[in-house]
Amino acid sequence: MMRSAMVLVVGICVLIFSALSSLASSGRVALVIGNSAYSQVEKIRNPGNDATAIGAALRRMGFEVTVVHDATKVEFDSALSTFSDVAAGADIAVVFYAGHGMELNGSNYLIPTDATLSTEAQATPETVTLDNVLDAVRSVKGLRIVLLDVYRKNPFVLNMKPNGASRSIGRGLAGIEPTPNLLVSYSAEAGATANGVDSDHSPYTEGLLKFLEMPRLEVNFLFRRVSAYVRNKTDGQQTPFEYSSLPEEPVYLSPSSATNLPATKAQIVLYEERVGMPEPTALAGSVTWSIDMRTDAKGHSDPVVRGHMEIPQRNLTAVLTLERNTDLSIAASHLFELSFQIAAGFEGGGINSWTSMSMKTTEGTRGDMLIAVAGKVTDTLYMLALNGLPDARAKNIELLGKRRWIDLPIFYQNGTRALLTLEKGEDGERVFNQAIQAWASDDLARTDGGNAQ
Repeated sequence: MMRSAMVLVVGICVLIFSALSSLASSGRVALVIGNSAYSQVEKIRNPGNDATAIGAALRRMGFEVTVVHDATKVEFDSALSTFSDVAAGADIAVVFYAGHGMELNGSNYLIPTDATLSTEAQATPETVTLDNVLDAVRSVKGLRIVLLDVYRKNPFVLNMKPNGASRSIGRGLAGIEPTPNLLVSYSAEAGATANGVDSDHSPYTEGLLKFLEMPRLEVNFLFRRVSAYVRNKTDGQQTPFEYSSLPEEPVYLSPSSATNLPATKAQIVLYEERVGMPEPTALAGSVTWSIDMRTDAKGHSDPVVRGHMEIPQRNLTAVLTLERNTDLSIAASHLFELSFQIAAGFEGGGINSWTSMSMKTTEGTRGDMLIAVAGKVTDTLYMLALNGLPDARAKNIELLGKRRWIDLPIFYQNGTRALLTLEKGEDGERVFNQAIQAWASDDLARTDGGNAQ
């Protein structure tokens, strides 16, 4: 029996080592652990889902990732030990943990799935300390990030018998003193526990998933947006907190305007009215959606959504851009720009006007117009200013977020009426949702004083 157990332990260690050893050549590495299936207390659903989703997001950002589910003490220690070797010399290393944790006498402990913790004396031999995690990334050449989604009331704490006369078990995790090039993010501020919700992910992980992949979002702004999202999601009951000692220059986790996966093209149909024809001509094309960050002179970053359109049969290309309005002289909440590149010999002679924009559920349904005013800047550049009044703004944002197709009615210079019908597709859904959530969270994020620097 003992020999079988030893063989099993060795096998587990070999599997984890094999998975992690393949990461050694990468400058961006991550270890993701989600503990849901605890043997001594009730199973919690979120950590497993959280770990899977965070691991997938980090891979899309170019990290080499190992995800460990339901780590026992042996598996947890082995994963950290091997990751320590992998992370040595890396440019960026990330450790994400979701599951139970606690603070005891000023020290922080992450709880493996096979822990019993019937007494305080079992804390050290049965758990993994936060210091163990920090030791695993100590040899990283560049930035070290530790994300701790330790949430819900800890059932182990109630059952633990005190060790001697003194007893100091705190709620949540205790504060720490960060070393240079280190950021440690708690899902709830020191001494507090995070909320559980009836959804696939915890509020903290939801916030990370919304902003982690946003390109050119400086890391301090990223976590401010996550914090604002969690406070909104939990009605102010939960506030994430960061302990950081970062370099003076800006730090970006997702520096590029494109993800590390190939961009997918969504559909476009260009409808043109024809004299004497009962039905308009339909020409197929494609649109590629992307999101970028625009940074102002004060260092504040804001998302910009772009759709790059191509209609090969007309040799026509165009770019649709959406950003928040920062020009106080314009009474608009957001601005669309529609810029055309027209090849010589274009049948319509050019673009004469862009009149409005509608959002619709499917390609064939009738849409609802955005509350906006259109204007011509040049023969190839047009603008649409979205109404800034509260009710109009809320309606426009709802349409932009929930509808999957876009209608852009245009007129050619020869008088022909045409309609560009664009699909969001998966990429469009993602970038629109990221931008809208960033705008919704930004007011709180700008005034967030809860981050330790």
